[in-house]
Amino acid sequence: MQMATIKIAYFIDRIIEGGTELQLIEQINRLEDKGAKQILFCLYKSDEHDKIPIACRTQILNIRSLAKFHNVEKITKVVRILREDEIDIVQTYFFDSTMFGILCGKIARIERVISCRRDLGFWYTKKLLFMLKTANWFTDRILVNSDAVKFNVNRAEDCSLSKIDVIRNGIDTKRFEFDAAMQNTAKMRLGVKNSDLCVGIIANMTREVKRVDLFIEAARVLISRRIRSHFYILGDGQLRSGLEHMVKRYRLENHVSFLGKEYNKRIVLAALDIGVITSDSEGLSNSLMEYMASNIVPVASDVNGNRELIQNGVNGYLFKAGDAMDLANTLDALSKDVEGRSKIAAKARECIGRYEWSIRKEEMLQYYHLLLENGRNV
Repeated sequence: MQMATIKIAYFIDRIIEGGTELQLIEQINRLEDKGAKQILFCLYKSDEHDKIPIACRTQILNIRSLAKFHNVEKITKVVRILREDEIDIVQTYFFDSTMFGILCGKIARIERVISCRRDLGFWYTKKLLFMLKTANWFTDRILVNSDAVKFNVNRAEDCSLSKIDVIRNGIDTKRFEFDAAMQNTAKMRLGVKNSDLCVGIIANMTREVKRVDLFIEAARVLISRRIRSHFYILGDGQLRSGLEHMVKRYRLENHVSFLGKEYNKRIVLAALDIGVITSDSEGLSNSLMEYMASNIVPVASDVNGNRELIQNGVNGYLFKAGDAMDLANTLDALSKDVEGRSKIAAKARECIGRYEWSIRKEEMLQYYHLLLENGRNV
């Protein structure tokens, strides 16, 4: 029996090359191939928007801030589109888009309104929590990407666990199939010897919670111990200049390289021996998943979301969050154990297989169909 076509409207602030945004685009593109009818509403258009292929129709609303938003016409327009397209499900991301999307979805009388959480709420304030708790009364389900996020939403937003569903991030492991020859070539392109240790971090530099400073502190320790190593920081943001100044202050310019987010990520991943996540807070890190798929050793801060991916000493390593020396000592030990690194990297790639997008897209479709079936039987 063929399932009915699912019609979904997504609401998000804007599309950039960030973890949540790219996960959403991957889902849209893959579900479009499965016959889902989808529309994406962006509050505003980013500079990166046109560089990212999106398979479904997109509506840019030109709403920069809900605090300054008083345009009833835009709400009316969105509600009309939702009704004309006979949308079954509204799904929202981030705070502003959640407030706006839930309002429009309820006015349009959409069958199911889903609100997503994908981090541990480092951005929560008393005011935002009050508004989220209120919005949750009008939300049918909360969809999260890890158990850590689920329990955080339950605690912080006073939301019943029975209302929160977990579907983890997806990854296409075929994009990250790098062998020894490819690593050698990638290291040559970065100008380092194949025998030298390459350590990298992929993180935006827009939020201090990512703690890229710990990565630099650890690099300083390894260089002081005369370990032949090179450190690469892939990403960008307003914190970058301060981090670059930190590198200069420590005189690490010949050992630590900043690669803007426009740099080819595949070259970096292919070259790395170790991939690091230093965040004080993580829901389910896309970068960590990419390290695991790339056949390199993942080393991550010991926080809840990372523990769901990494079993310490089995498929990666966890270091004490906020402790640069513990990170440095972990990297130091790994630098001396080439055979051990190889075993850990292979196990990491094996473990990440259960997050394949081919599995995730079917899980999402089943989830949507089940939500609608349950709603119609109420």
